[in-house]
Amino acid sequence: MGQDSGDGKDLPFGVEYARSSRAACKGCKSTIQQDTLRMSVREPSRFFDGLQDNWFHFSCFWKRIVPGKVEINEKSIRGMDAIRWDDQEKIREKIAGVENGDLAEAKTFSALKVEYAKSSRGKCSKCKLAIAQKEIKFSKFGTWYHQKCLFGEMKYEGLIKEIEGFNKLKSEDQLLLQESLKEFQTEVEKLVEEVKKKGGRGSRKRKAAKAENNEGESSAKKPQNGDSTNGVENENKKALKKQADIMWKMREDMKKNLSKYDMQNLLNANDQPTPSGESNILDHLVDCAVFGCCDHFVFNSLRTYECHGQLSEYTKCTYKNENPPRKKFVIPADYKKENAYLKKLKVNLLPKRTYNEALAKETVVGLV
Repeated sequence: MGQDSGDGKDLPFGVEYARSSRAACKGCKSTIQQDTLRMSVREPSRFFDGLQDNWFHFSCFWKRIVPGKVEINEKSIRGMDAIRWDDQEKIREKIAGVENGDLAEAKTFSALKVEYAKSSRGKCSKCKLAIAQKEIKFSKFGTWYHQKCLFGEMKYEGLIKEIEGFNKLKSEDQLLLQESLKEFQTEVEKLVEEVKKKGGRGSRKRKAAKAENNEGESSAKKPQNGDSTNGVENENKKALKKQADIMWKMREDMKKNLSKYDMQNLLNANDQPTPSGESNILDHLVDCAVFGCCDHFVFNSLRTYECHGQLSEYTKCTYKNENPPRKKFVIPADYKKENAYLKKLKVNLLPKRTYNEALAKETVVGLV
């Protein structure tokens, strides 16, 4: 994929905080708890015109991102600027790891898939022989294998039952796999010991020395005009952090102190439409309270602001603007009397929304 996407609707990946505890991770199949950070692979829906999110736990998502197989950058992730700053930085670190090849091939059972072969037409990617109909076959990054061809000497982390599709097999086949794949399972105790060793004093000293050497090398290689460029980037980063911190503080306080009814009333008082869903109502209210109110039909679409109105009965409005005209957000006096939080609340905190200037150099990427 190499197209650009201004508003975030057609991006191949997504990130948000889980809105409930109903969804299960597509990787490990366990529940994604409400309010935890989750990431998605977005694919064309069979039920509506557009992309649907296939959600993963944060850690499960990155087990599937393999250098050379999948490309990912910040511009390709829907919702990046709508999450907390610390979580944005966490994702940027992961992306840097992919770009540097630091994320090795996933070695977890949750990165695999198992099912019964629907026909005898498919061939094993290793031995090139046919996989018999109804035989159990395994997939790794989209390519299929016989069981004996996939499992050799490599050990896999996690639980065998975390293999995608495992719970759809017959109970007797589940028991057989639990027994036959046991020798390829990494022991939890060994993992703990390895983590402890890596976190030891000697390891930290080596990392510190390496960081100092790298810093010295990079500073020696910097061009003379690099200071001004870095200065602009740092200012942009500071502005983005300030913006994210202000918006999340506002969001958490509003969620704690206002009912859904209160939020709707505040939007109505500012001649703003009410989106569907409490989370969307809160998002729109925070946007208005921090930056001011846009025109009636203009909404933030995570990469820009766009009009949801109609030019005619058959034609949608195509207006888009990163920083559209706004009017001040107002809290009516009688609302302040009834709610102690609203009485002290300061609004219209930022004159305009700041965007990540580094994204201008990126294009949307996805599956290779």
